[in-house]
Amino acid sequence: MTSLTEKKQYNSFDNEKIKCKELNGQLKELTIEEVINLCGFGKFQWRLSLFAGLAWIADSMEIMILAILGPILICEWNISNFKVALVTTCVFLGFLIGSPVIGICADKFGRKSALLLSASIAFYYGSLTSVAPLFIWLLILRFIVGIGVSGTPQAITYYSEFLPSNSRGRSIMLIQFFFAFGAVFEVVLGFLIIPSAGWRWWIVTSCLPLGIFILITGFLPESPRYDLASGNVIAAKKTLDYIAEVNGIDMPLYKLKSKQTEGRGDVKELFSKQHRISSLLLFCIWFGCGFLYYGISLLATELVKEGQTCISGAKLKTLCECKPLKTEDYLDLMLTTAAELPGLLMMIIVIDKIGRKFSILASFTTSAAALYLLLICMSRYPMVTLLFIARAFISAGFQVVYVYTPEYYPTNCRAVGLGTCSAFARLGALITPFVAQVLLQSSHYLAFGLYATVALIIAGCAIILPVETKGRALENNN
Repeated sequence: MTSLTEKKQYNSFDNEKIKCKELNGQLKELTIEEVINLCGFGKFQWRLSLFAGLAWIADSMEIMILAILGPILICEWNISNFKVALVTTCVFLGFLIGSPVIGICADKFGRKSALLLSASIAFYYGSLTSVAPLFIWLLILRFIVGIGVSGTPQAITYYSEFLPSNSRGRSIMLIQFFFAFGAVFEVVLGFLIIPSAGWRWWIVTSCLPLGIFILITGFLPESPRYDLASGNVIAAKKTLDYIAEVNGIDMPLYKLKSKQTEGRGDVKELFSKQHRISSLLLFCIWFGCGFLYYGISLLATELVKEGQTCISGAKLKTLCECKPLKTEDYLDLMLTTAAELPGLLMMIIVIDKIGRKFSILASFTTSAAALYLLLICMSRYPMVTLLFIARAFISAGFQVVYVYTPEYYPTNCRAVGLGTCSAFARLGALITPFVAQVLLQSSHYLAFGLYATVALIIAGCAIILPVETKGRALENNN
């Protein structure tokens, strides 16, 4: 039997052999993309999927809080629909400010640090919202929560940098199920907690996924792509070896190709000659996605409360009076929110077959058709069906955009690229409450016509994007 001393001698001898081979240039040199592809999609990536999924749950729960809280505040604090829209706008203003800032932090100081910072802000100030004594305090606290939650899209940047190229699209789409689950879960929480314990306890309970997310973050490694881009080759290789070990892959002896990237987190890189056209088109697409997705979430609440699509200006006074959500309203909200699940499932099947650009085109063209049909005055059930279809395809298209963006931008500006694009989505979301909660009262034709037209504009921008990223290595910057 080999003694412990002999084992140490053998390990030492093996290490010396590796060093000698490296000095003699005999070790095979691999790019980080090649190493991650060799590691494959295994146990480590499944664990990471749960982590990224928690971020999505927190983000989607925040959106549904905004959709459900409005009718409650009208009843409890006797405020107008304009003030309800102002609460939503303050949250998205926080998103707008925080998204690029946290993106820059993620490129300069690491993905983990940025995620931990943003989640901590959202958790702390989200919990404080539950004790807000006045409307002005609610506005301030929700604005700061918006800054915190704006960092959750960086979980996609982090997650994508651990994925092999042949499964990246499907994998990112799969974790979008957590987004849909979070939205449905928030409606269920509201249904169970608000009638008995009130909205304040509901808000506290809604912060729990963020708390779990913060605890898990400390146990995860930094992105090896970020480490490599920042010149920390040893840390990058250590992480890659750990991934291979967890996945049960016997890696060949290799040397990691290292190239430190200058100018990390520089917004100007997004407007370089190489990226200018794509960045401008992506900004338009993200703006439209935010305007549509958050708009349909708010529209659903307003419409199920009324039970029909035609809301005339004569009903303005009624809409501003107390009209709490009934059990039927919660059930319809659950149904329209659950529409995201079949939309995502369909996109998972086709995204790697028809590509990212055509997936976005098909999604938003279909959603535009459903929204145009909602211009017709109709009763509750056909209305809920069309809302279901519109939300399914809007959500599916938005998630494909989330796949495309980190695939397009190179490592040195991936986080700031996603963060800046996310800021444009939040800008669209900042405007949309005044359409879904204010303009809708005056003219449902203008409101739905505007949403349907924006969907068509997104489809047009997607088809003229210069680059299709299907099967493209993350290291490819051309």
